[in-house]
Amino acid sequence: MDRSLVADAGPVIHLTQADAISLLERIGSLTIPEAVLDELARGSVDLSAIDYSAVAVAVDLDTAYPISIPARQLHLHTASNVAGYS
Repeated sequence: MDRSLVADAGPVIHLTQADAISLLERIGSLTIPEAVLDELARGSVDLSAIDYSAVAVAVDLDTAYPISIPARQLHLHTASNVAGYS
């Protein structure tokens, strides 16, 4: 069974620094969002040693993160209501 892996920049950066980027290919097929590729390019991360596919991701923030929590249900943590503070 081939697994699919979608990579974020952090793990790719650190695996590259550890000279262990090839470990990602052992997991399965690797997909890297274009926004992550842009971030990796700005940091001069070399991905030439691995096979991956790039994908464009579009997110509609109005529907992806709908806000429907009444304000009275929000619990804001300030110094006055955190244990130990008065």
